[in-house]
Amino acid sequence: MRAQPLHKRFFEKGTPYLYILPFFVSFAVFGLYPLLYSLQLSFSEFKFGKPLVWVGLKNFDTILSDPLFWLSLRNVIILWVGSLSVQLVVAFLLAWLLNPLASRLRGFFSGVFYLPVVMNLVAIALAFQFMFDKNFGVINLTLNLFGIESIPWLTTSQWAPISTIILIIWKGLGWYVVYILAALQSVDTTLYEAAKIDGANTLQQMIHVTLPSIRPILLFLIVLGTVAGLQIFTEPYLLFSGSSTTLGGPESSVLTPVMYIYVQGFQYLKFGPGSAIAVLLGVLIAVFSAVQFRLLQQR
Repeated sequence: MRAQPLHKRFFEKGTPYLYILPFFVSFAVFGLYPLLYSLQLSFSEFKFGKPLVWVGLKNFDTILSDPLFWLSLRNVIILWVGSLSVQLVVAFLLAWLLNPLASRLRGFFSGVFYLPVVMNLVAIALAFQFMFDKNFGVINLTLNLFGIESIPWLTTSQWAPISTIILIIWKGLGWYVVYILAALQSVDTTLYEAAKIDGANTLQQMIHVTLPSIRPILLFLIVLGTVAGLQIFTEPYLLFSGSSTTLGGPESSVLTPVMYIYVQGFQYLKFGPGSAIAVLLGVLIAVFSAVQFRLLQQR
């Protein structure tokens, strides 16, 4: 058999790589390079118009001795755990209720729940600001009808995290509903029939059949929820913009590490400490994700 010319073989074998080349080029320029440069900045002192000066672990020492950094870390863990736990439980229950419905009804309600996910977050945050207003907000006006005093949703450190968690839950709930609903539809129905024969009730079927069957999807959602939850920025930043005189809401109660990165880098122009926070946050996300994988796989 006659061998193909070299240029023909190169064209046939190299064509697939040409199709994926734009992704790798864009990733290298907009992903890998900023990541490596940020890592370099975390060990350096940056000043405009001057070369980087290597300072070793000085930036990390500055950040780790900063009370605001530890406060932001505590705040983001509260926001992450408070929102993700509620989203998973409520989304599972909603998906469980939607699963037996006819396909058209199921698709309609899935779209309704998913609608907030694709809505503009700036408009949503503005609407929530009006809703949470202490004097004129619709939530407090409704509470007043039942004889309950107005709640300072946006002006106290006790209620600011709760307000933020409510916004995060409302915005992202539909995303979890759609994934869990798809997972429920893939569960083998013969497992439920076998469970019924063994005398299992609805709750037992949910615990012993449904949850083990959709565990990979739950693991996927938990890990992605953790990655997104530890990087919360937009919701508290928008919700308390203009309504609080302190950084990160009243008494900095919703200040998150990503917000602190923004402040250090773009308000104080301290790119070294800001990059150090980013590196520490990246390590924390990796550790949390690895621990979750380990625990859920063991179970």
